[in-house]
Amino acid sequence: MSDVMLLLAHPRAASYCHALAENIAERLVELGHQVRSHDLYAERFDPILASYESHISGELISRC
Repeated sequence: MSDVMLLLAHPRAASYCHALAENIAERLVELGHQVRSHDLYAERFDPILASYESHISGELISRC
């Protein structure tokens, strides 16, 4: 069928959000979808985009 990316961002592994994500992923697989799950807290995802990571043109403004 289709590829699905399931993103989860909750600090407690025993949370209701984790339970929902697990059930949703299982149901999607039962329906024939390919599911890729990411737990952003477990992966220590940093939501801050550093200036050196961005692809921009022009002058950079540094924050002191």
